[in-house]
Amino acid sequence: MGIKIKDLTLNNGRRCNLHKISLEDESFHEQNFYMQSLLPFFIDGASVIEPSPFWQYFIIYDEETSDLLAYATVYEAHISAVKFRAKISQVLVLPPYQKQGLGSQLYRGIYDYYRLKEDNCFQIIVEDSAEDF
Repeated sequence: MGIKIKDLTLNNGRRCNLHKISLEDESFHEQNFYMQSLLPFFIDGASVIEPSPFWQYFIIYDEETSDLLAYATVYEAHISAVKFRAKISQVLVLPPYQKQGLGSQLYRGIYDYYRLKEDNCFQIIVEDSAEDF
């Protein structure tokens, strides 16, 4: 689903793909419903995101099995009709895949996407980051 942004290789050699998906892709609605239900179990104070065309989803899938490994939500907060701020909101690396460098590569992939491919993005911020971030 979505567009493939980047190929990733984890510290253990596992190959993954980073995809960017929006809610405009109707085939993503069901998967988004299930992903949103995971958030309260793993992120303190997490809440379900109301559907909006300004939300973007960055998802890492295992290349071989297509398993979901991690994802992040990014809100494109527009300050004008053209310019926007990318606000990284919720990031989840599923527990079996933590401590493998996946979170760092997810953040790097989001950063590179907005810095290199989105001319209208003037700032990238993290919303209410945890202390260990």
